[in-house]
Amino acid sequence: MKDEIKSFIMNGEPEKAEKLLEEYKKKNPYDVEIFSFYVSIGLMTDNKDKALGNAIKARLKNPFLIANNYNLAVCYEAVCDHIKAYVFYRITEYLQEQQSKEIINAYELKKDIIRIKKLLAQNGELDSVGLIEQQLKFITGNVYRTDESLIGRMIRVFFRNYYYPGYADDTGLAYYGYDKKLDAITGKLEIYPYSDTIYRFKNDTKTTCLLPVVMNDDLTENEENNNVAFRDDLVFPALQHKKYSRFVLNPGEEIEFLRPVISGKEIPLRSSTHHKKRLILNIFIDSVNYSTIEKYGLDQIMPNTAAYFSDGASFSNYFVGSEYTLPSIATYWTGRLPSTHMYLSEQLKWDFLSGTKSLVRYFKETGYVTAKIGENDAVTITQGYGEDFDRIIFGSQIGNKDVKNVILDVMEHIETFKENDQYIWMEIQDLHDIAGYYSRGLYTESKQPLQYKTIDNITNSTVKQTYSRNKEFTYVQELRRMDMFLESLYHYISSNYNNDEIIVALFSDHGTAFNVATEDHFMSIDRVRVPFMLKCSDIMGEYDEIIQSTDFAGIMCRLAGIDYEYSGTDANLPRCFGGSKERQFAFSQCLFPGDPYLASIHTKEKSFYFTSVEKIQKDFTLSDSKMEIYARDRQKKDITKTVDTKEYEDYIYENIGHLIVFD
Repeated sequence: MKDEIKSFIMNGEPEKAEKLLEEYKKKNPYDVEIFSFYVSIGLMTDNKDKALGNAIKARLKNPFLIANNYNLAVCYEAVCDHIKAYVFYRITEYLQEQQSKEIINAYELKKDIIRIKKLLAQNGELDSVGLIEQQLKFITGNVYRTDESLIGRMIRVFFRNYYYPGYADDTGLAYYGYDKKLDAITGKLEIYPYSDTIYRFKNDTKTTCLLPVVMNDDLTENEENNNVAFRDDLVFPALQHKKYSRFVLNPGEEIEFLRPVISGKEIPLRSSTHHKKRLILNIFIDSVNYSTIEKYGLDQIMPNTAAYFSDGASFSNYFVGSEYTLPSIATYWTGRLPSTHMYLSEQLKWDFLSGTKSLVRYFKETGYVTAKIGENDAVTITQGYGEDFDRIIFGSQIGNKDVKNVILDVMEHIETFKENDQYIWMEIQDLHDIAGYYSRGLYTESKQPLQYKTIDNITNSTVKQTYSRNKEFTYVQELRRMDMFLESLYHYISSNYNNDEIIVALFSDHGTAFNVATEDHFMSIDRVRVPFMLKCSDIMGEYDEIIQSTDFAGIMCRLAGIDYEYSGTDANLPRCFGGSKERQFAFSQCLFPGDPYLASIHTKEKSFYFTSVEKIQKDFTLSDSKMEIYARDRQKKDITKTVDTKEYEDYIYENIGHLIVFD
């Protein structure tokens, strides 16, 4: 039937093609190529808006398909949006190189790119090409390592938001580091959303605010920094080089600068209204296996954490959507499964949060001062995670930002803005780096006998490695070290807030591979079940209800008294939080090119494991939906022959149907 549809389109018979397409869609509703047919029909019938709408839908279904990006470029060109047309022609070109495919004739594609570039020049928009090429470096590259310094340059993210990273803390570099090229490993960054380039600023709000400004002059070693701020007869010290200075301005107060400065958006220091929950703190700890907590006991390896959450709530059946950070955190923020949000590859970072009300936006729109403080390279501004934050502190744990620095930065931020209601996303990545054999801190290494420092497993990557007794030993010591520093944060919060004013959540994105038995399925329950603890006066006790990380944002909103929009998500409000129904199972997926599609479904008693016969292609498609399936009970006994898996097979097909290639 598809060949007939193509024939009608090729012969210029769109009406016949569309009629047959409607029949085909009833039989194969998951085939993403249906959108491509509608794009062609829309362009043939001069219904450009319909064509564009279908092209956008297709790319949301799978942003890695070459045809989806090319169709979107063609449609944007048809509606004369030449900037976006150039973007998607270039992404098409990149994907063909990255996937070693030539779906679109390379010569013709190059002609398309040159043609659009000429049109942009004619319209006086040639500068946009340079900005687009800069964006493509971030979209397709690694924010951790760049040829150019991240500090002291304007960064535009997904052609919408601008940010200016400055030095965080390092006053010496701010005065003397003119020729340093610092990325997110070698430098710690303080980032604000760009507001304007200004000579003067007046606080026109009704509250006292903090104005972050930074001087961006490219000084040489012999030049004098003479950019000063002044107000009336007051003159302030010279601004530091590429490091933010902050000015407290009362309502109506004004400040001027000798030369233009880059200004971040002002942040209120005192809010006139307060919510019931004054502090929402999300403590995201990378790579925590719930099975390890069970094995050793939380009170034994993290006694301060156990004590802090002892009058809170804990959840023993909390599951994440994926096996590594990139897709897993995207699930937290969107409430969508990995196969739905499709943020799956570091080789093509796409604007998956566009048109989505993310976790942090609920709090930003409600009047909370928002901050992101941490060290995780899968949760960066160039991936879209900067939007809706008032302030961001970011640096690599490998470089200079481990748990103790993160905690100090969080405490300082809370204290600074304590007269406001605050939402803070906090990242701790120390455990993750054990998988890469990075040396550990003083405390951890002092607890390692020599035999536990040796290599005892097979390591292909941090995600793909066998069980390691030695790494597990180090991991437990690292949890103890982490807990030692967390105690100061717990004490600070308890000293400054009542329990009914806070929501403190501690959770993880996935378990770590070396804590999982080598013979277990890649998506073993020990990898995808993680801790979830809450300190909040509204819920206390221990719960075994099945909860997914898709539910996290809705839970946070429920506890804060904010309405959460469940439509378009895979989220469910658990019954223990006032929801109407419990999940019957949790669902986790691994979508990684070159590997089979891997999934697991977990009930309270059983786990079902799925492995595709075919491997996932570079464009995240699967040529066949056939799966190998087996089941285990919670004691890992094989129960495959005694259970019916049809319900779960159908569920998986519903979730990955758009990735299947239909002949």
